[in-house]
Amino acid sequence: MKGFLFAYILGVASATVGFSGLAPVLDGAVKSIQQETIKITQKSQQEQIQNYDSKYSSTSQRTQN
Repeated sequence: MKGFLFAYILGVASATVGFSGLAPVLDGAVKSIQQETIKITQKSQQEQIQNYDSKYSSTSQRTQN
């Protein structure tokens, strides 16, 4: 049922505006998702590096003492 409703709305929108009218909107949505994914990935990588550094820097400090 959800698929039918989505297809109906998409069909009406494309028939009214045309695919060339919808393309910039969809491109903007894709670009926004890409930017958010990059931000989230970078943040996750930074957290992993900090966790790794904090885990192994305390171990190396203990062995030096």
